[in-house]
Amino acid sequence: MKYLFLLMIIASLISCINNETIKETTTNDKMELFTENAKVVQGYIDAFCNEDSAAVAEFLADTVKRIAPGYGDTSTSKAYWLASAKVFYSVFDHAKVNNPIYLPTVDPITMKPDGNVSAYGHWTDELSNGVKVDFKWHGVFKINSDHKIVYADEYLDLGGMLNAINEPTR
Repeated sequence: MKYLFLLMIIASLISCINNETIKETTTNDKMELFTENAKVVQGYIDAFCNEDSAAVAEFLADTVKRIAPGYGDTSTSKAYWLASAKVFYSVFDHAKVNNPIYLPTVDPITMKPDGNVSAYGHWTDELSNGVKVDFKWHGVFKINSDHKIVYADEYLDLGGMLNAINEPTR
């Protein structure tokens, strides 16, 4: 009986050690996935800032859904997102994200990294009317196994940006 009890305690300890190793490996795998996905988001931002619609399209899944910063503007198609980008390109001349920060998103239940990306940046640009704009931006991106963006939810001071667009040329 003593040996059986001792064997059960040892088995429990070994089981705990194995569970910790599995949890640690899963978290590390998700952080590696986050690192890969952050590169996808950076590539998308670079393509967008270079006004390269074809390159932007390469970063988007065909089934992408985007919740844009404009009130009620939810893009449910890749074509709509790309058309919106072309409008942006017609108004802005030198878009740049300064000092972007990429952080891992977490699963809302486990609070562990899930491999997706939360991006923060400070956008600067010059409008076609010569007005300079400067605003903070935040985007949450979900990336699929093909390294394509399948979901984006973006936030920025759209009202301030619209005020700058409507400001007379300086």
